[in-house]
This record gives sequence, structure tokens and C-alpha cells, in this order.
Amino acid sequence: MATGALFVAGVRRDFTPVTSSFAPPRVRAPSPDAPEPIDPKHLGRRWHLTLRMSMNEFHSLNILHSNAGSFKTGGMAKRDGPSLKRRAPEARKSLVIQAADELFREHGYEDTSVSEVAKHAGVAVGTVYLFFPDKASLWIGVVIERKRRIAEVILGQHPKPGDDLRQSISNVLDPVLDLILKGGGPGGDVDRARLESLGPDAVEAFNSVDDAIRQVFGELVQHGKARPTNPVTTPIIASGLVMSGAEACLRGLATVPEMKAELVDAFVRLLRP
Repeated sequence: MATGALFVAGVRRDFTPVTSSFAPPRVRAPSPDAPEPIDPKHLGRRWHLTLRMSMNEFHSLNILHSNAGSFKTGGMAKRDGPSLKRRAPEARKSLVIQAADELFREHGYEDTSVSEVAKHAGVAVGTVYLFFPDKASLWIGVVIERKRRIAEVILGQHPKPGDDLRQSISNVLDPVLDLILKGGGPGGDVDRARLESLGPDAVEAFNSVDDAIRQVFGELVQHGKARPTNPVTTPIIASGLVMSGAEACLRGLATVPEMKAELVDAFVRLLRP
């Protein structure tokens, strides 16, 4: 009668099969109805169970898992949701920019460190440097995001048939000034070389306000409310006027109604047919 040896976790167990035609047991995956669930305490990082028979039959079961605590009867435990590390890169980048924007507005650029931004965003410091090589580049990312929001508001305002040029300009300035003032400022000056080092997408996003103003001015011309102007220089001038006006309000140099009236007059003189 043949004899065999069972090796479980490196321990030898001799046994004698009932008949010579003894067939090796089939190894099945655990099911919800299994009476004896796997005890996670006996599982390491890599668990091997090897079954050897004297009849040269060989069966091997190799169960791999990085965390034994996630094993449960009938299968592995499911996570409640994706971890921060598994989120899409753009989602993590947005968290970093939002945290930096809040801290820059609250404490100022000089008194805010990259480690504080990482902590506020709930990410590792290395994650911040994954998207921005230094704090100056992070500041540019914040400015770009502010400009994107301003551009979206500008593009949401379209000339109405019954409004004249002055009213059309006023309709655009109201939500733009409100957004800039609530957001803590339009951004500020940035190093052009550093901006270009972030890639063409960053440059395009930085110029998004100029592009939005160019589109709105084009609609005013199409509706006969404004005269054609230089499509390159005029939007840049208009953008500078709005940003400078908002900055003056933030510094207490002018009230919002006063600055809005000044800006409307300037745009009317610039665009009047």
C-alpha cells in the first residue's frame, strides 16, 4: 500500500491512503458556506500550500495577497472607495491647487510652505512636487486656475439684443469683479520663463482671460454695438484694466461701484463705434 507525505506550511505529515487508487483531493476556492474560514493570523504576505503525493501527483495552490487582513470568508474584502493615491492625477492636482490658493489668500505667498500646502490638501509633499517643481511654479498654477474661472464667467455673458454698449459691458463686469474680489485677487505677475517651462497648456490657460475677452468683443462687433479693434492688443489692454481695477478695490484704493463706473467708461471709449 502506497504511502505519501503532506507538506502544509513546511510541516511533514505522513499518512497511508485507503486504497492504491487513492485520488488527490481537489483544492477549491473558499465559498461563503465554508464551515472553517481562513484565519488571517496564519497568513503572511505570501502563503503557499503544496500537496505532494507518492504517486508523482503534484498540485500547488499559491495564494498571494498584500494584506492578510483583507481576507474574509468567501473572498476578499472590498474597499469603501478609491484611496487618494489611486485618484486620477488631475483630481490630486486640483486638490493641491485649491489648498495652495486657500493658504496663499490666508497667509500670503511668503508665509506659506509647500509642506503646509501638502498637509492642507491631504497629500504627501512628493505629490505636490510631482506636479510643480517648486513653490513659484505652484503659485503660477494657482494664478492659472483663477484666470480659468474668470474666463468661464466672461464667456457666460453674451450681448443681449436690447442692451447698448454700456449696458453690455456692465453685464460682463458685474460677475467678473464679484468673482475676483471673492477669490482674493486676480492672481498677480508671474515669471514668463517659468510659466513657459510648465508647457504650452499652462501658457494657453494663463492667456484664457484675454481669449475670453477677445471672443466677447467679437460678439459686440457682430451685433453692431462696438467697432472692430486690434484682436491682439485690445483684449490684453482690457484684461489689464479689469485686473488692475480689482486689485485697487482689494487694497482699498477705490470702492467697487466707483471702480466699475471707471472701467465701464474706459471700455466704452475703447469700443465705441
